[in-house]
Amino acid sequence: MSNQKNEEEDIELPSTEVLHNAGKEVYSYKIGGFRVSILNTSRGLSYYISPVKQFIELEKRVKGRLEDVMLLLSKGNDLGDILSATLGINREMVADAAYIIRSSLGYGKLQVLIDDPNVIDISVEGKGNVWVRHSFIEEMRPEQDFAPTNIYINDINEAVSLQQTIATKCGTYVSTANPIVDTQLPQREGGHRVHLVFPTVSKGRPEIVVRKRLPVPPSISHLVESGVLPKWIAELFKIILTARGAVIIAGPPGSGKTTLIRSLLYSLVPSTWKVIVIEDTGEIDPPKGSPWTRYTTFELGSVEVGLFDLAKASLRASGTRLLVVGETRGREAQVLAQAMTVGLGGLCLPRDQLILARIDGKIDL
Repeated sequence: MSNQKNEEEDIELPSTEVLHNAGKEVYSYKIGGFRVSILNTSRGLSYYISPVKQFIELEKRVKGRLEDVMLLLSKGNDLGDILSATLGINREMVADAAYIIRSSLGYGKLQVLIDDPNVIDISVEGKGNVWVRHSFIEEMRPEQDFAPTNIYINDINEAVSLQQTIATKCGTYVSTANPIVDTQLPQREGGHRVHLVFPTVSKGRPEIVVRKRLPVPPSISHLVESGVLPKWIAELFKIILTARGAVIIAGPPGSGKTTLIRSLLYSLVPSTWKVIVIEDTGEIDPPKGSPWTRYTTFELGSVEVGLFDLAKASLRASGTRLLVVGETRGREAQVLAQAMTVGLGGLCLPRDQLILARIDGKIDL
């Protein structure tokens, strides 16, 4: 019975030809060797990828010679030269061939979604279609939230294999002994936040959530010009931060709280200030050549360094200007309050605390 229910919930998207002939495509672009189409279907807007014909043929050739390519690459040969010689392709096709190798050695079916700058969040809930939050869909139909894709996870084993691949690349593991993992992709692959839940906890539906971050957050002036941030609030933020005051930012998941903090820090705070950043997952990168300090939580076996420990350590790090605490939700709030009383500015994301700035599509007080 439960299997039948899951099959009924899966969404089968029609072929590209049928959709195009029916005039359902509302937006399209290219990522690697794939054409991405945003489709207006009976279930709402959907995300559909289809490889271009040359890409399909090239993919077969690359995968057939993958071991040879990797062997030559391990000897220090240039990848472009290897692909041209091994596959017999011209230089114009090297980029697509390199993308295929990257996908094969990377995140498999999820690679194109990770590479797509328009995809905000990726959600895998066991067997079935992968879902995404997409910037164009958010703009066109904000009430929809997530959109289904035609990327399909065939069974629980495939989902678990993806979980383990992601965890390994992040330098951790997910298993029955460690069923809930919050981590971050390597910086060279975007540094996106990752949430993994093993099927022992998620009732047979292995969960993968990738919350993508912008490589460079929008400037405060851009937020004002786009109507997201009222100008008077931007001016108020500037006055508070330069005077080493306290700003507490709250909002629902995915509303842009961390993005706003990054925008405030990079736009309004001098890079010569000693800023101390405390996070569960490192997302606020200190500017190059700055005296900023960033601490992240750590856990290995019986050793656990939490936000409270980091908050205490921050007060000994010669921070004289600003303390930034990501997701203030426990005892670390006491340390943050103490820091504010001695004149250190504060910027944090609270849970169930006083709200000075709320985000839900637009920023307001």
